[in-house]
Amino acid sequence: MGVDKVGGGGSSSGASSSRPSVSESKPASTATPPASSTPAPQPPDAVRTSTPVQGWSGQSGFDVAPANGVSPNVAAAGANLRAAAQSGSTATEPPIPSNTGTVEVRGNTMTDAEKAAAGALRIDSAAPASTYDGMYVGADGYAYPPEKFDVTQVPPFEPSNPVASPTPTTYFTNGINTPPAGAISAAQDLANHTGTNVVPIYNATEGQNNDVLQTGQDRINWGDNKAVNTLANAISADLEAGRKVNVVGYSQGGAIVSHALNRVDQRIIDSQGGWTSNLPVFGNGNREAREQILSNVNVVGIAGAGKNFPAGPQYNFYVNQQDPVPNWLGVHEPNGTPDNVINVITGTSPLAWVINGGGAGFNAPGAQIHTFNDPAQGWPSNHGLDTYFRHIQTQ
Repeated sequence: MGVDKVGGGGSSSGASSSRPSVSESKPASTATPPASSTPAPQPPDAVRTSTPVQGWSGQSGFDVAPANGVSPNVAAAGANLRAAAQSGSTATEPPIPSNTGTVEVRGNTMTDAEKAAAGALRIDSAAPASTYDGMYVGADGYAYPPEKFDVTQVPPFEPSNPVASPTPTTYFTNGINTPPAGAISAAQDLANHTGTNVVPIYNATEGQNNDVLQTGQDRINWGDNKAVNTLANAISADLEAGRKVNVVGYSQGGAIVSHALNRVDQRIIDSQGGWTSNLPVFGNGNREAREQILSNVNVVGIAGAGKNFPAGPQYNFYVNQQDPVPNWLGVHEPNGTPDNVINVITGTSPLAWVINGGGAGFNAPGAQIHTFNDPAQGWPSNHGLDTYFRHIQTQ
């Protein structure tokens, strides 16, 4: 899959004790110093509360997004395009929908010594990237293990022009071959582009070959990716607390997002009594309730490698026709030769079918796909996050 030009976050551990119980618990990282006896600050109360739906706490009070609904940002694309033309901007794709999120982060006021005592790690470029795998990355230069810190305690990357007040939060997962410094740079760019506070979940690189293998596993919801664990736990906790969630995945990050969402979807199914409670006709009520819960997740894929997503969330995907990653691996418009080749390969072998998670088709119900054509300077420039941002309008 090649080298991602830039990237951002990834994660592994379970939520802290203040997290809702649906989140998986993971062992504390052995790389962190012991926590002090002084408890870390507790997260604020849920932004919203609501009455429960069957098998899940705190969801039926949400407004259900219309089927195949278009976000206000996308609906206003015509006006945005006119404004771009008048300003001479080359950005013609609608802005990243981001103003619906209700997750709020406040950072922390701890001293460096207090952060270290509580388990935060100052990011060191000389340390192995895996040291910070699955952790939240703060704008203060610290990595925060999710089993020791709630996301509300992580200092976010703040936008130059907030899209709303209070400023919504966006979770961000990066692609392959990305050191922590790359995740930090991408997070700040994303914050400025979306007008939201960005909290990266660091997806540590373990070398290109291992990263590519892990991407393949994420595409078929297999393996124990620490970034998947952290993102799934964060989304589950936010939904149970009645919050609306923004999440952006870049390159491998798109596969991480799909894996995490499918894990959240399965948790809801399990809470409703398992797959038998979601069968057609007999389980229609549970299925509708599950999709209602997930409709409060706003998902954006940029050059994403994920293709199998559960029904319910609001999906927007940005695809460069010259970028092989989304056109061969991810969500895209029908593209002729790549689709035909994938279908021939997967049709000749059950193993190839399983490895690819099916043929060239994809499952992202109701997705809005925004396509542009920019050869850039060839590979990997045509896959770079900066190339995409040149074509996506700023909030």
